[in-house]
Amino acid sequence: ITAYVYGIHLLVMPMLLYFTVKGVSLEYQEKLINFIFLLNIVLVVTGLSMFFLRPDFYTHYLDEILASRNPTERWQLYARLQSYLGSTATGIIAAISIALLTFTRFKPLLKYTLLIMLFFAVLLTQQRGAYISAIFASLYYLSNNKINFKYLLLFVSIISVGGIYIFSTSINDEESYLYYTANRVTTDVINSNPYSERAISYQKGLMYLSEFPFGMGIGATTSAADNGGAHPGGQVVDANYMRILSDLGIVGLYVFIAVLVFATRSIFVRQRPKAFLVILLIYSFQATGTNVFDSYYVTHLYWLFLGIIDTPNKKV
Repeated sequence: ITAYVYGIHLLVMPMLLYFTVKGVSLEYQEKLINFIFLLNIVLVVTGLSMFFLRPDFYTHYLDEILASRNPTERWQLYARLQSYLGSTATGIIAAISIALLTFTRFKPLLKYTLLIMLFFAVLLTQQRGAYISAIFASLYYLSNNKINFKYLLLFVSIISVGGIYIFSTSINDEESYLYYTANRVTTDVINSNPYSERAISYQKGLMYLSEFPFGMGIGATTSAADNGGAHPGGQVVDANYMRILSDLGIVGLYVFIAVLVFATRSIFVRQRPKAFLVILLIYSFQATGTNVFDSYYVTHLYWLFLGIIDTPNKKV
């Protein structure tokens, strides 16, 4: 029952945003998107500031939230950009925000600054899925906006020099951020199979399906419920579709995927900006190896975006 309450709180309540945002005007939705973008920028800027300044109160905060990993040295706390929502959520939000840049009306100079800052933040999160998502979102942004080569060259030069300086600093006594990030890209993205690491979660999901074809109940295999001591079967991590399958069974997973399919259809039928298609693709892709739909605030944004997508371009 406790796990069920976790499921209602974390997974069902955010769905109400879908209905709420559909009830407001298109003008208000536009303002809401810009406000969300600014909130995301605050998350990234705060994370970058704490990452480089490393005040004692933030170090203590990281020590608490990462206690389960038993960090023994200070550099282990700062191996990834965490901000205040964790590296996984920060990486996803930064990648999504690159797509949201197309909604802003900032001057090109500021847009390029934000684009590079967001991409830089994704690199520091060391999240492989966010790497790919950020590249995809950046290509979409550059292909749908007039490229100002003067600003692009200027900021690429500045960020390259600054990036080399920052990444060349030591993450510990033996490695630099440059080596750490390069190794993450080559070893863990290009030359490895990230999904082989998730095999145990996929196997666990299929095992639960064979035992409970209609699911164990919403919230049963979430990390939040497990951390709270409510673990009827143990959490299913880094495989969001398998977590949904375990909780809701094959019918529940089918309905959830159907929501994604119809949301994609609505983008074209209701003539919504294609940036929403990029955002849905980011969510759908990262859910194969990350519990993106279970992350606080990230899942709230998902249902909010679905509500905006399903709003007619011209309300009657």
